[in-house]
Amino acid sequence: MAKIRQQEGRPADALTYIQEAVAIFRETGSRHLAEAERTLQMIQVTINEQRNAS
Repeated sequence: MAKIRQQEGRPADALTYIQEAVAIFRETGSRHLAEAERTLQMIQVTINEQRNAS
């Protein structure tokens, strides 16, 4: 869901989803944790860029 929101240009909405995913993946030891953390970083960068552009 986070990647979809990011692609729609809604990184603030995506942030909530990816933070939850990272927490769940971390707790469960999921093999998808690294990918989720990369997605989280990408979303945070996008949000920071949008803030700096304002």
